[in-house]
Amino acid sequence: CFTPGMLALASTAAGAEGSWLAEAEAVMETCMSMYQTKSGLAAEAYEVVRDGSSKAMVLQPSRNFRYSFLRPETVESAFILWRVTRKEAYREFGWRVFEALERNSRVAGVGTGYTAITDVTRETANVQGQRLDRMDSFFMAETLKYLY
Repeated sequence: CFTPGMLALASTAAGAEGSWLAEAEAVMETCMSMYQTKSGLAAEAYEVVRDGSSKAMVLQPSRNFRYSFLRPETVESAFILWRVTRKEAYREFGWRVFEALERNSRVAGVGTGYTAITDVTRETANVQGQRLDRMDSFFMAETLKYLY
């Protein structure tokens, strides 16, 4: 989900033509919808499936990719879109993601950090066995930077 940020930046370039910003916001809606899980975090991969009741096409976390490494791309795009449009929806999205990180992946104790989680479709990942015991360098370098 780095594409919305890239398109939003393209829309600010001198002589930019077309509807880059409208496209960025449309793609960002899909990216933000990936965070509508029980944990409030996005999975590594999604698949498009038919909803059983309405037969509409919906996104759902792929069965073997429900874990989250807490990647920065979506929050980076939200940050850029907020800077370009000043729409509060992007700041509010960032805050919801931060709250979900605190609730699900923060390791308790002084001097600790955050950890990737095994399944974003669970109510809370902050329980034994739901943590992957890893914190990739991009989490501090990028994810938290864009949320700040």
